[in-house]
Amino acid sequence: MHVRTVWLALLAALVLPTTSACGGASADDVTGVTRAFYQAIGSQDGATACRLLAPPTRSEVESSSGEPCARGILEEDVQEGTGAPRVKVYATMALVRWAQETTFVTRYDFGWRVYAAGCSPDPQSPADADRYDCNVQGG
Repeated sequence: MHVRTVWLALLAALVLPTTSACGGASADDVTGVTRAFYQAIGSQDGATACRLLAPPTRSEVESSSGEPCARGILEEDVQEGTGAPRVKVYATMALVRWAQETTFVTRYDFGWRVYAAGCSPDPQSPADADRYDCNVQGG
């Protein structure tokens, strides 16, 4: 398991230039992708979970695990998303808060993809810092 820290503002600065700005941003689309990702994790379907990851995240999973993404993602400490998600959609990124963790999602020309999962607020950062520790994220 690899825990990484994500800063919401930094994530926006890195992701916005590399994603598509065309098309509308829909909370339903974001929720659908994250639900499908967590259902794949819950059913041990690593291939489907990896298809729903952003390209840099898929590469990072393979690099950090030393295995194909389909196996590596199932070794990460990501719990299946439960409860009603709270979704905030920005132009090309979204934040999805589940009962037990937070997910960051980015939009590409080919659709929304999970950029970081298994995220929880960094307990050592100020409450207004928007810093998260994530078990899975793009490099």
